[in-house]
Amino acid sequence: MSAHSNFVSYAPLSVILILLLELNLKNVSYLCIPIAVLFFVGRLLHFRGLMNFKKTKNLKLRVVGMHLTLWPFLIGAFLLLYSALFVPIFGKL
Repeated sequence: MSAHSNFVSYAPLSVILILLLELNLKNVSYLCIPIAVLFFVGRLLHFRGLMNFKKTKNLKLRVVGMHLTLWPFLIGAFLLLYSALFVPIFGKL
């Protein structure tokens, strides 16, 4: 059950984060694709780690998946904060 609730809580947040990045960083929107790919790969590894845990008792894939799930949030939050503080809203006046 916790695997499903984990995905349900992180997936909508990542979609909202990527949407906000697309809207705020129009000139550097190419950064959204690696963030989305990192999140997707992280979720796949987390899932694979959960499925293999009963057989191998190894948490390495799950831990790597958790890191790859959380790093896009940190990178995206930093980029949004940077765009809010240092990118002018109306451009050159």
